[in-house]
Amino acid sequence: MYRLARILAAALLATLPVAAASSWPDDPQAEMDVRLHPDDGRLEGRLTLQLPDEGPFSLAVGPGYRIDEVALDAGSAEKLGQRGVILRPGEATEARLRWSGEPGEESRGAHLRPEGAWLAAEAGWYPRPAERRTGYRLNVTVPEPLQVVAEGTRVDERISDGLRRVEFRHPAPARGITLFAGEWEQRSRSVRHGTVHTFLPEHLAEHHDLYLEKTGAYLDEYSDWIGPPPHETYSVVAAPYPVGLAFAGFTALGEQVIPLPFIPETSLPHEVVHNWWGRGVYTDYDEGNWNEALTYYMGDYHQAAQRDTEQAQRLRGDWLRSQAALPDAADYPLSEFRHNRGTVDEIIGYQRGAQLFHTLRRSLGEAAFDQAVRRFYARHAHQEASWSDLETAFAGAAEDEGADAETVPALFEWFLSATRAPDLELDERTLEVAHEGDDRFRIRVDIAWDEDGYPVSVPVVLKGEDGRLDERDIRLQPGERTRIEFTSETAPRYLQADPDHHLYRQLALGEGVSILRDTLLAESVTLVASWDGLEAAAERALRGEVEPGAPDRDRPLLIVGPREAVSEHLEAIKACVTDRIRPVDRSPVAWASTTGGGQPLIALAAEDAEEAREALQRLARYGRHSYVGFGSGHDAETGLYNPADRHGLRLPLADQLDAD
Repeated sequence: MYRLARILAAALLATLPVAAASSWPDDPQAEMDVRLHPDDGRLEGRLTLQLPDEGPFSLAVGPGYRIDEVALDAGSAEKLGQRGVILRPGEATEARLRWSGEPGEESRGAHLRPEGAWLAAEAGWYPRPAERRTGYRLNVTVPEPLQVVAEGTRVDERISDGLRRVEFRHPAPARGITLFAGEWEQRSRSVRHGTVHTFLPEHLAEHHDLYLEKTGAYLDEYSDWIGPPPHETYSVVAAPYPVGLAFAGFTALGEQVIPLPFIPETSLPHEVVHNWWGRGVYTDYDEGNWNEALTYYMGDYHQAAQRDTEQAQRLRGDWLRSQAALPDAADYPLSEFRHNRGTVDEIIGYQRGAQLFHTLRRSLGEAAFDQAVRRFYARHAHQEASWSDLETAFAGAAEDEGADAETVPALFEWFLSATRAPDLELDERTLEVAHEGDDRFRIRVDIAWDEDGYPVSVPVVLKGEDGRLDERDIRLQPGERTRIEFTSETAPRYLQADPDHHLYRQLALGEGVSILRDTLLAESVTLVASWDGLEAAAERALRGEVEPGAPDRDRPLLIVGPREAVSEHLEAIKACVTDRIRPVDRSPVAWASTTGGGQPLIALAAEDAEEAREALQRLARYGRHSYVGFGSGHDAETGLYNPADRHGLRLPLADQLDAD
């Protein structure tokens, strides 16, 4: 029923303009004709620019290119060397330019070769406006064996005299134009909200159908949820690098990752959602980067929740364990996140940001959350937007849906500025458990929330032998302490607060488990290795400094060697007894533990130095796990240790009942 309501709401939204479309004709409009000469590594192009007013307009091309001709119907043009020009129209008028050249460097994002091209907008392969954005129509001509994909809606394609000519349109003000060309097979499929395309090399042809099916399903799903897609087509393009990149109207996925079975379920929806967030609504970076958090929450997390509620629960637990592993010196406020440069930025910009949206959804309800994202998109499509604009959208939606609108600014302020996660406490000193006869049980306990926290709704669960007996949400303000009471007709076994990790908080004493990330993020790690030459691989895997040395129970450690040597070192530093043994029967295998001095460690058992080096090269991607047994390629066996049966937020009740 809720799914139907979402579709009907989206259909109503589709009758509204995606953004202030009437403003687009007031922005400059460009028409470009570009010819790629891959054999020579060069291109040439013509630009016709409609200027709607008399303000100066600057354009420039990147290194390796030059502006060859400039003409303006009314006004003047000032050339700035070979690469720049300032247009000064005397009235609304038309300007015409010719440019040519080749990429300034042979690197990712700037190459033009016989087998294909990658021309990033930032490389300046076309005359880019210095300040004001333009809409455009782009015609690209390439030799027929090549296919071409560029940002915007794919409109038309024609082949004549051995040349392929493809047209793309983006009438709204655009952030830039990135272009790919390659020797791909093209397949297409129509879906409810447009047309999806796949561009894959011949050796990946078996993946066309799956990617068309999944991409079309995601395009329709998120169009129903957020609003009409910003472009009428969406493409999946194979890139010769191990990347996952989002552009307006397409994504580039590495040829190496496309065959991996988990990519259509994880990376693909993430990139599709970026078609709305970041590429549909642009990011005002002055207030920070909101689009990665919202994309991660509505893409990665939402799809995990759709597959399995336990997957979503594990993901939320990963967020808390990762935050707990983050050193204080590396932490910073969410408002300062701009770009993903590594694990620390993922923990803050993606995970903590996603937790903000999860908290908003739980606090306001699904109806208000959905209305907020639809409202935000409709108001800001093809325009820059900030965290403040998101806050405005959520506050308005909360008010319309009768939710607690006053909570919205408090949540945004806290999540954007805080670093330390708050503490939640079940005060066992106040626990009262009584069997009152006639199979009636009563449980009372105080619950307290950190004074430096945010407005929160705490799930508290009473559990029996066969599952949950009762569950309720306890709303708390920062610094609030209250008594909660449960009654049950079945003997309870446990009382637990936030068992499914819905809250952004500190892990309670005994609730956390060792994970590889505890050591991977340490400021400094001692490498204890049975073989020489592993320092470089260890430095790439770990965030902090790596210093070769002897086992030290008072230092974070990375212990690498044959199984017997690793065991001896773990014994010498009095590592946690339960975590000294190999967790899986694979080689190599790495697992997390702690020293006798309470410092994090990773033990890596391998047959030889080369096997250890290969494992270290892959280690960082498994940081959220307690252990990983490596296999060939991307194959791996991973897992988490079980938390303690009793911890600060899980109180056993059986002993009190027996005493009673």
